[in-house]
Amino acid sequence: MYGDPTILQAKIDEYLATTGYQIATLPDGSIAKDGKGNAVWHCVTPTMAGLAYHLGFCNRASLQDMQDRAKEQDATPAQREISSIVSRARLRLEAYWEGELTTPGCANGVKLWLTNHGGYHDKQEIEHRGGVVPADLSNLSPDERIALLKAVEKV
Repeated sequence: MYGDPTILQAKIDEYLATTGYQIATLPDGSIAKDGKGNAVWHCVTPTMAGLAYHLGFCNRASLQDMQDRAKEQDATPAQREISSIVSRARLRLEAYWEGELTTPGCANGVKLWLTNHGGYHDKQEIEHRGGVVPADLSNLSPDERIALLKAVEKV
């Protein structure tokens, strides 16, 4: 789809220019205003899906495919440059989302994005201690054993 790296770069720049804080417009093209007559601002968040869509792809995996082609032994110089352009675009999105970590109330969504798209990992180490101690059921009546079995099956 993109054999010329300059065309790809121009489309990526075009997409990124449409993101960020912008004045909201109404369907007729006029500026949206609040009750006091002030222009309404909204944020268009840059995303991998949005970038892929803007580039004309059907899914985000197409971006990865463009990068993977450059790893093939018979990759052309243009394919290698395209891979580099896609890598830089991903890095620009990652930089945006890293910056959002300081925005109050956004941390969980940002962490999710960085984990799924930025290669970050949220490592947790859980230490387990102890063991299994067998229970002595010999002093239970048959009815008590059946009731205990039914209770365990529900869990």
